[in-house]
Amino acid sequence: MNRTAIMDRKNKLLDALKMTSKITVEDAMSLLGGASSTISRLFLEMEQEGLITRVQGGAALARDKWEYTYDRFESVLVEEKRRIGYAAAQMVYDGDTLFLGNGTTLPHMCIALAKRIEEGEVSRLQLFTNSLINLNILSRVTGVFLIGGEYNPLHHDFRGYMAEEAMKPLHFSKSFLGANGVDIERGLTTLDFSSARLMKIAFANSSQRYILADSSKFNVISSIQYADIKGVKGIITDGNNEKYVAALLREGIGVTVV
Repeated sequence: MNRTAIMDRKNKLLDALKMTSKITVEDAMSLLGGASSTISRLFLEMEQEGLITRVQGGAALARDKWEYTYDRFESVLVEEKRRIGYAAAQMVYDGDTLFLGNGTTLPHMCIALAKRIEEGEVSRLQLFTNSLINLNILSRVTGVFLIGGEYNPLHHDFRGYMAEEAMKPLHFSKSFLGANGVDIERGLTTLDFSSARLMKIAFANSSQRYILADSSKFNVISSIQYADIKGVKGIITDGNNEKYVAALLREGIGVTVV
């Protein structure tokens, strides 16, 4: 394999890892192709370069190099996020009351939703978000309720006690949320307590819950669970992990593949 092809494989693996805590050898084989011995050699080389850390059964990012910030990860898997966001926006109907969560996929939904609103395809919406990015996209075409609180500049969102108290009396016909990990057994997980608490409230206060997650999040367990996957109306994802999509469907979980 030539050097360019090797670099492409490394970059693809890093893209998949940047928003997750771990990738297994099996998932890396599915993502990149090749035998387990080939993936193991790739893991070893990337660990020697300081890009990843090998862990039991797979690999994780070298976290000192890849601390999460919105600005760093908004450019990861952009095409997948764009398709996921567009599909999610088509699930909004006249009169919906929505909560739109944070993360780097939801803004793509907001872009598509703003276009639908502007063109008169959908109306009479009540929109709530804790994301400054989402607010800036949607507020040019419609009213938006911002859930305020403590501002987190790394995520461009609001959270904490004030945000949680503001959320508690609200009810949403639909919530659209992200996740750092989607696992059949361990549910929907995220990286920090403040984000988990807010999403847990949004999840509980919604009649229908949709998860926007590219396939790199599948079979990943992040730090804190905020909801059981059984409560999800649907997961909107890309088609890069057909095996896990099939497993979700067998569990009776709705999946939209784009």
